[in-house]
Amino acid sequence: MSCDPLHEHPDHRGCVFRALFDVAVYGAGWAGVVAALDLAERGSRVLLVAPDAAFAWESGWALADDAAEGGGPGWGRARALLDAGGAVVGGRVDGAIAEIAVAARLARGDIATLAYVRALAVERDAADAIAGVIVGGKGGVRRLRARRWVDATDGAELARLCVAASAPRPAMRRAYIHLRDEAWRDAPDVDVLPGARLRAGGWPNQRTIELSLADGEAMPVAMLRALAAVRALGGAAATAVVSHVSVAPLAAWNGGAAPAGLPRNLAPAVAAWHHVPIASLAARAELGAGAARACADLPGGDAIAAGAPIALPSGRALTSGIAVAGLGTGGALAALAAARAGAQVIGLEPLPFCGGIGAGGGIHWYYYGVKGGLQEEVDARVHAIQPLFAPPGSIQGFHPDAKKTALGLLLDEAGVARRHGAIVVAATREGRRVADALVATPDGPLRVAAPAWIDGTGDGDLVALVGARTRYGRAGDGLPHAYTQSGGRCWTKDGGATWMGVVNFDAGFTDPRDAEDLTRARLHGLTLLRQERYEAGARPTSCAPALGLRQGRHIVAEYDVTLDDLITRRRFPDSVGRTGSHYDNHATDYEFESDEGLFWVWACRQWQGRTACDIPYRAIVPADLDNAWVACRAFGVENDAHFSMRMQRDVQRAGEVAGIAAAVATTHAVAARDVPYAALVAALRASGALAPADGGDGEDAFGPRMVASDFAGDEAADTAALARDAEGGYERWRLYRRGQRDGALRESVAAALADAHAAWNAATLLAMWGDARAQPRLCAAIAERESGYRDDEERRPQTARHLAPRWRVAISLLRRCGDEGCADTLAALADKDPPFNARTAIALAIAAIADRIGGARAAPAFTPIVERLMATPCADAVGAMQRNVELPPAGPPGPTDRRIAREDFTWQLEAVVGRARRALGLAMRPELLALADDPRATVRAAARAQAAPAANPVGARKEGDVARRCASGDLQ
Repeated sequence: MSCDPLHEHPDHRGCVFRALFDVAVYGAGWAGVVAALDLAERGSRVLLVAPDAAFAWESGWALADDAAEGGGPGWGRARALLDAGGAVVGGRVDGAIAEIAVAARLARGDIATLAYVRALAVERDAADAIAGVIVGGKGGVRRLRARRWVDATDGAELARLCVAASAPRPAMRRAYIHLRDEAWRDAPDVDVLPGARLRAGGWPNQRTIELSLADGEAMPVAMLRALAAVRALGGAAATAVVSHVSVAPLAAWNGGAAPAGLPRNLAPAVAAWHHVPIASLAARAELGAGAARACADLPGGDAIAAGAPIALPSGRALTSGIAVAGLGTGGALAALAAARAGAQVIGLEPLPFCGGIGAGGGIHWYYYGVKGGLQEEVDARVHAIQPLFAPPGSIQGFHPDAKKTALGLLLDEAGVARRHGAIVVAATREGRRVADALVATPDGPLRVAAPAWIDGTGDGDLVALVGARTRYGRAGDGLPHAYTQSGGRCWTKDGGATWMGVVNFDAGFTDPRDAEDLTRARLHGLTLLRQERYEAGARPTSCAPALGLRQGRHIVAEYDVTLDDLITRRRFPDSVGRTGSHYDNHATDYEFESDEGLFWVWACRQWQGRTACDIPYRAIVPADLDNAWVACRAFGVENDAHFSMRMQRDVQRAGEVAGIAAAVATTHAVAARDVPYAALVAALRASGALAPADGGDGEDAFGPRMVASDFAGDEAADTAALARDAEGGYERWRLYRRGQRDGALRESVAAALADAHAAWNAATLLAMWGDARAQPRLCAAIAERESGYRDDEERRPQTARHLAPRWRVAISLLRRCGDEGCADTLAALADKDPPFNARTAIALAIAAIADRIGGARAAPAFTPIVERLMATPCADAVGAMQRNVELPPAGPPGPTDRRIAREDFTWQLEAVVGRARRALGLAMRPELLALADDPRATVRAAARAQAAPAANPVGARKEGDVARRCASGDLQ
C-alpha cells in the first residue's frame, strides 16, 4: 500500500499524506512560522509546508537582521522564540541561529512539518473550497488535506493556483553579505556604492554589506561590484573573510489587494497582497498572526478522500533541445557542456543557486578525485573571483559563494535557460525514451519536453520516475551512507587571522527518496548545530541550505563500476576519464556491509588504500533508456564502489561527459549507448578531461587529489603475501580473485593454515571462497578474542575507526563458510553479553548460514543463540554514527567530531535478529513489528524487510561479486 497512488514507498501510520489537518500553512517564512505556532497554541492540528526546506527563510536564507522591538503579537511571538534561542545579538537577528531556533521548535513534533514539496494544483469541493492540494517533490506526486489553508508565501504560490493572477513584482529586493575579521572593531558605517552600504553587524567581529538591488538586477553581479568597493577601503575591509551571503534576496512590497474569487477556506498571508507595504520581519510576522486569527472565522472545506485518484495537471508547455533536471555538482557542468556544444538547454533546479554540495552544502573542498576538463575552467573562474570573498590562505578549499557565483555567470554566458525552485515530480516514458516531465515551480506546473534528458538530481529521481531500474542501500540493513547538515564556521588562526573551514559531521541517516524523511533529517540536522552558548569566535555563521546527501539510488547502468575495478586499476575501452580515492565509507559497522567490502577493509585493512580506475562512459547511461544520462552520484556504481567513486570531481566529470554526449546524440540522432566514441573523445581531449593525471604531492588549492602514481598497479601476487599483514592487502585481494577459478591456488592457501604467521590471512581467503576449512581458525580467533592490532594502527584514530579485531572479523566471515560446527563458539560468545556490534555480527552470520545450509538443519544449533542475543539489554546500542568497534576515541571532541550526533541503534539488532529468526523458521518478535511505526524511514524499511522473503540475503553473491564475474568470463 502507498500513501498515494504515485508514491513509491510503503505507507506508515502518521503519514502526512493520509492525515486530515485542521489548518495547513503553505510557506515557512516568518508569516508561516508565526501562523503555525499561533494555530497550534489554539489547539488546531497544523501542517507547515516549507517548499524550499527553509525555516524563517527571511532570516536564515535572506539574512535580513532587523530585530526591531515593538510590533504586534505576531512579532512578539517570533521575538520570544528568537530570544530563547539566543538568536538576537547586538540588536540584530543572527540568521543561522534564528534558523536553528525555529528548527528546534518545529522538531518537537506538535506541528507537522513537510519540506521538499511544491504545490502543483488545487482540488475544490462542491462549495468551491479547497478540498485538497496536489504537491510534488521527492518521491513523486501526493495529496495534502486540510479543512482550512493559509498561503504564507511572498508571491502567493498557493493562491495563484486558485485564481488567475499574475506573479507580483516587488518594489525592491535586498541582499546581505557578511564579512568577518577578528580585528574588526568600531568601523563607521559607509556607503561604498549607490545601493551598497557597509554597516555594523550584530557581532563585534562582523560587518554587513546591505545591498539594494534595482529592478531586474542580478544579485551575483551587484555583489561582486560591492565586494570590490569594500576591498578598496583597505585595512580590515581588505582582509576580512566573507562568512556568508544571502541565499536569496528579501523582497519589499508596496502593498496591494488580493484578487477576487479566492476559496472561502483560504486565508492569505501574502506580503505582496497586503493593504500596507511589507518590508520588515515584524510586518511579516504580523501577517502570519492575522491569518491565524482569520482561520477561526473561515468555514472548513469538505476534504477529499485520502485515497482518491490524483489527476496530474497538464502544466504550461515548454520545449528544449536538452533538459537537465538538477543543476547541482554534475548537472551544472552538464548544462554548461551541452550549451557550449551548441544545444538549446534548460536547467531545472530546486534551489535558488547552482553547484550542489560544494556551493550550498557546506563541503567546499575537493576530497580526492582526478583533475582535468571543464571543471578546471570552472575552478579557474572561482580562483579569479575568490580574492573578493577571502584573502589567500584564509579558506579551506574554495569559497562556496565564489563557486556559486562563478557557475551562475558561466551558465548565463553559455545561454542556459534556468528555472529555480523547480522540482521534477513526474515523467512520461515512450518506449525506451523519456518524453516529457511535469515540473513543480513557484509559478505553477510546467510540462517540459525534450529529445534528450540529463538527470542531475543527485538521487536519480528523473530516471526512477520513468521506471528505470535502480538499487538502494547496503546489504546488511538497507542503510545508505550517512548524511551531513553542515554549518558555516570561521576560526582564528595563529596570529589572529580569520580562517573559514569545512564543518562535516555525520548527522544521521535518511531516505533521500522520501520528502517526509528528508524533512525529519533537515530539522534534526539543524538542531545538531545548536550550542549552549554562542560566541563571536565560536558560532555557526550559516546553515547550509542543502543537506549533504552522500548516497541515494544508483541506476542500473550499461556498466556498473565495481570495487574490484577500483582495486585492480581497471582500464575500459570507453574511458571518459579517471576516478580515484580510497574506500571512504564513513560507516564502522562493517558487519552490515557486503562480504567483499568487509574483506577489503577489515581483513585486508585497506580503508585508506588507494583505489582508482577508468570511468567507463557506460556508467552514466541507464541500461533501460535511450535518451537519458546520469550526471550525479546516482551513476552506475555498485554500493562498494560508490564509497570511492562519489567525489565532487567524479560527479563534475560525469556532468561534462553527459552534457557532451547528449549534444552529440541529438546531433547524430542516436541512442545514448550509440554515441560515437570518437566524437566524445575529441571533445574530452579538447577540454583536457582525458589528460593523464599529473605528478606532484597530491594536493592543490582546493583539496587533495589523485596523481599518476596512484594509477599504477602491480599484478604480481603469490602466497608469500599471506605472511604479511596490512602491507599485503592488495596482494590478498588479487589472490582472492585468482582463487575463484584456480583450484591449485586454493589448495596452496589451505596448506598455509599450518603456518602460524600465515594462518589468519589464509583463513580469510578460504572463507571468502566458501571453503569450510577456514572455520576452525575463525572459531579459534573468536574463542581467544584475538586482536591482531598493530601499535601504529592504535595511534591513528581515523584509521582505527574502520578496523576491527580479528575475533569480530571472524564472526562475519563465518557467514561465507560456517555451518553447525561454529555454533558452540558463537553460543559461548553470546552467553557473555557481548557488545552491540558483536551481537549484530552473530545474528547476520546465523542468518547467512541458515540460508545456505537450510533453516531446518540450522535451527537446532542456532535457535538458542538467537534467543540469547535479545535476552539482556545492550548497553552500547546508543552511540555516534561512527562507532569505534574496539578502540576508544582518541583525544577530546573537536568542532566537527563525529560524536556530535548520537542515535539508538537497537533497531539494527532487532532487524538482524529478525532476519536470523526468519531464516530459522521462527516467529518475529513484537518489538520488531513495532518498528514499522518508527518516525525514521530507514528503520521502517528495515522492519518491513522481514515481512517478506529476502531478495538478496546477506552472504548471497551480489551483482559485482568477483565469483560471478569470473564464472561468466566478464573478469579477465
